[in-house]
Amino acid sequence: MAKKYELGLDLNTMSPFKSYFLGLMWADGWITSSGTECSLSSNDKEIEEINNILDLAQSIKDKKISPLVENKIIANLFFEPSTRTHYSFATAEARLGCKTIDFSPNSSSMKKGETFYDTIKTFESFGVDGLVIRDAKNQWYKELIDKIKVPIINAGDGSAD
Repeated sequence: MAKKYELGLDLNTMSPFKSYFLGLMWADGWITSSGTECSLSSNDKEIEEINNILDLAQSIKDKKISPLVENKIIANLFFEPSTRTHYSFATAEARLGCKTIDFSPNSSSMKKGETFYDTIKTFESFGVDGLVIRDAKNQWYKELIDKIKVPIINAGDGSAD
């Protein structure tokens, strides 16, 4: 049984820094959420791994930017309107020294019939280092499993997350 830790976070007032790291931990399966409540699940993760993630988060918070993220190119792909989530990620990425590409489906080839999957593959082909994706479809990420090699952060998927 997974051990749960209540994080006591209000996602509506969370800083971009916390939002970014929760996104990273969420993408790796460390965090689950329901509405605005989050919990950290240790599952089969080693305590040392959890401590390493928390140490990395603390060092970045202390303005010791990690070369793991500095100058990385992150594509923010928001397939549905978002202000708070979109720009909290963009702010956190800027503070971490990342370079960002913002995507809008309304001014893309999706207007001509390009699929969600093809759009994701296009950004992967650009050589981006990571994708932050939000889409109205529940569990959109399932169609990308084993098909996309670039890391993905789930910034929301319909009513599920």
